[in-house]
Amino acid sequence: MRVQVLGPIRVWLGPDPVKLGPPGQRAVLGLLALAVGQPLSRGELVDALWGSRPPPTAVNMLHSRVKHLRRLLEPQRRRFAGSEILPAVGDGYALGLPADRVDLSSFRDLADAAAVAHGERNPRQAADLLGRALRLWQGPPLADLPLLAGHPKVVALIEQHRTVVARYGESLIEAGDPAAAVPVLEQAVAAHPLDETTCALLVRACHAAGRRGQAFAVYHETRRRLAEQLGVDPAPQLAAAHEALLQDDGRSNAALKTAVPTAPRPSPAQLPADLAAFTGRTDSLRQLDDLLPGDTAVASVGAVSGAAGVGKTTLVVHWAHRVQDRFPDGQLYVNLHGFAPGAAATSPEEALRGFLDALRVPATQIPRDLPAQAALYRSLLAGKRMLVVLDNARDAEQVRPLLPGAPGCLVVVTSRNRLASLVAVEGARPLPLDLLTVGEARQFLTRRLGRRRIDGEPEAVDAIISACARLPLALAVVAARAATHPHFSLTALAGQLRGPAGGLDALAGEDAVTDVRTVFSWSYDALSQDARRLLRLLGAHPGPEIATAAAASLAGAPVESVRPLLTELTRLSLVNEPVPGRYSFHDLLRAYAVELAHAHDAQPERHDAQRRMFDHYLHTSHDATALLYPHPARVTPAPAHPGVTIEPLNDRPQALAWVTTELPVLLNTVTAAADAGFTTYCWQLVVTLAEYLEGWARWHDWADAVSTALRAAREHADLVGQANAHWCLANARFFLGSQHDADTHVERALELFTQLDDQAGLARTHHSASALTCDPQTALRHARQALTLYRAAGNRSGQAHALNNACQAQLFIGAHDEALRHGEQALTIFQETGNTNSEAYTWDTLGTLHQVRGDHQQAITCFHNALALLRDIGERVVEAGVLCRLGALHVGLDNLAAARDAWHRALSIYDKLGPPDAASGLRARLDGLDQSPASR
Repeated sequence: MRVQVLGPIRVWLGPDPVKLGPPGQRAVLGLLALAVGQPLSRGELVDALWGSRPPPTAVNMLHSRVKHLRRLLEPQRRRFAGSEILPAVGDGYALGLPADRVDLSSFRDLADAAAVAHGERNPRQAADLLGRALRLWQGPPLADLPLLAGHPKVVALIEQHRTVVARYGESLIEAGDPAAAVPVLEQAVAAHPLDETTCALLVRACHAAGRRGQAFAVYHETRRRLAEQLGVDPAPQLAAAHEALLQDDGRSNAALKTAVPTAPRPSPAQLPADLAAFTGRTDSLRQLDDLLPGDTAVASVGAVSGAAGVGKTTLVVHWAHRVQDRFPDGQLYVNLHGFAPGAAATSPEEALRGFLDALRVPATQIPRDLPAQAALYRSLLAGKRMLVVLDNARDAEQVRPLLPGAPGCLVVVTSRNRLASLVAVEGARPLPLDLLTVGEARQFLTRRLGRRRIDGEPEAVDAIISACARLPLALAVVAARAATHPHFSLTALAGQLRGPAGGLDALAGEDAVTDVRTVFSWSYDALSQDARRLLRLLGAHPGPEIATAAAASLAGAPVESVRPLLTELTRLSLVNEPVPGRYSFHDLLRAYAVELAHAHDAQPERHDAQRRMFDHYLHTSHDATALLYPHPARVTPAPAHPGVTIEPLNDRPQALAWVTTELPVLLNTVTAAADAGFTTYCWQLVVTLAEYLEGWARWHDWADAVSTALRAAREHADLVGQANAHWCLANARFFLGSQHDADTHVERALELFTQLDDQAGLARTHHSASALTCDPQTALRHARQALTLYRAAGNRSGQAHALNNACQAQLFIGAHDEALRHGEQALTIFQETGNTNSEAYTWDTLGTLHQVRGDHQQAITCFHNALALLRDIGERVVEAGVLCRLGALHVGLDNLAAARDAWHRALSIYDKLGPPDAASGLRARLDGLDQSPASR
């Protein structure tokens, strides 16, 4: 099989072309062919094919296209056999062909070989190789797929082609065949009339071929275009070719091809020393390798960004040493000191002077102004293969003058700044660097301290890694301290890191560069005053992530004012934005923020900020649960304080998405409120979330959160909080299988609500007690008491709940007529009040009741009504229970296929959400069903 991407996408099986089908199908193959064996994830393919707004069926359409392509490309493949041509890799696909079967690989290999020949001063061989490469080019890449014309790899290939054409022309000139170069370069100049490198080559080729008149004409026409369209004069390379024309004294054409003065070929090697103990970062090294295209002549810029101390310079320097042989013309390096303390950052002029000096430009010939310096620098690097490392850049403006103008060099920039402008304008590839993984952090310490010492105190090593937040700089400081004090135990060092400053005191190095607090401060000092304040306030957030509205509440400012501040913090890598609109930072930066807040912000201001944050989460949770569970709220929060932003939630899906996304934060907020002494916020948030935590089977999280709330309420003698916490904990403990604990907490809740004369609390607790007890008579008694209290309060939703519980109790007692009457009354109220959740529960109860009464068809109808509602509202565990009851009913009716279907659906839910004993019990019932005579 052969694949062509340099031109229209084409495939041949042996001598026969393959019809690849519609454009969308061809586009999938084209993208995989451009990747040349590297897998593309499902997300990458969907983004390339449909952009930022893929259709809902995009993934299914992608799978379908791959399936059809496999049939076309592997007609002999057996059904269900794995594909060798388009194998699945992770959640995506790859093209499983040898590289030499794709024209793109051959093109790049030939260009690489030509570059080697050029470096060995063999221009004839280089020209032959480049000519073969260009003959593979049948038009723009994937020319028959306009939707991919702007794809980055297609654009890069077009630039790569321009570079190869220019090198081909240059090689022909140097090989003494300028006449052959002229038509090639004429065509290139016609396509890109403002490309000064190609125009300069055409002037040189015409001059060397004895066509001086044409050479002058090309120069003057190019100069005119540059002036009219860009308002600039010719660059030094073009000017030098023109100067050679003017100085032509009639020497032979063979001599003219080398008449253009060129700077001597320098081989600077400015990289700092590599770190012998470097470890890990496999994925990041692979991403850097991806900057090296098959034809290394393509200009490329990589922007490695990350927080202070995350190891950006160490990574890039290590990688640069690994690949330095790919850049025979040398390596340039400069530390731009973008975040250096107490000193100005390195100016572009200063950096350029250093580079020009390394390129052996005499000091007297270095221009004074920045544009001229940059132009000379670009001219000297044109046509060369050189690696340029711009370390510790402050912003894109500092970097831009240092970028080569012509293809051939690779630039890698490191910065705490995300350099979004460089990505947007110059097409730099962003390479964000995160913290080490736990495994990488352990390897890091092992390389520095030895395996014996690490293996001897594994718990201490885990504690050190945790305290250092997997930040390489922090780990290096601890490792250095351990290495220089071999008699210190790692346990003792871990203990030092647990200090009140969150380990920052213990991570103070001997100089500023190795002091974690100081290194953080350089980024902090670069912030605006408002961004500094926001960073300090963010230290009060419990994590793991904070949304924009919550950050706005902390700051007491509108979202529109806070969003640019978060962007500023993100740009300097003080916070991360893992998904749009959500931010996080590691524990050492959190400790630093807390430390700064105590130093700069008065205690009342910090207290008010925390209160606004708790207001945000409590009030938004209250609004969300009101949409999810439309009945009178169990908690009515006090009005939110000024400056609080409450997340706007317009419908049930939005509410469910918000609670689901924020749940880890909400659970941490319960603990944070308890620790900060905001007891009311603590227990009210737990009670507000109770139905969600119950319905989504988060029983352990629920029990832990309520226990925290109960402890806080006891410490502050908050009887209302204690009563509500006992009520909530009774429910959580029941679902965790502890009937005794549930009964104990019910009794204590009833005592406290009675003491407080809280009729609503008493009604709610009696209602819960009727559902939690195993004794139907006791359940009926509690349900009747709840019904009386709810009627007295005029709470129709509560009445319906009590009626439903009475129905369930009477079902078990055998009072079926009364049960049916109460169940139907409950159903009517739930339907009138729009309480979908409770309506579903009541349909479930009525299903069981009709089953017991012998009305099986009506029972099946009730169960199906319940299931339809439960699927809509996402109550998966309750849905599984209804499916179990429906399956049992079908077994009794000998509808074994229907029973098996219902139980398999229930089992898939239990396997994902639990509880485990439900899954194991249901699996046993399915096994018994499969072995029954009726199923054979």
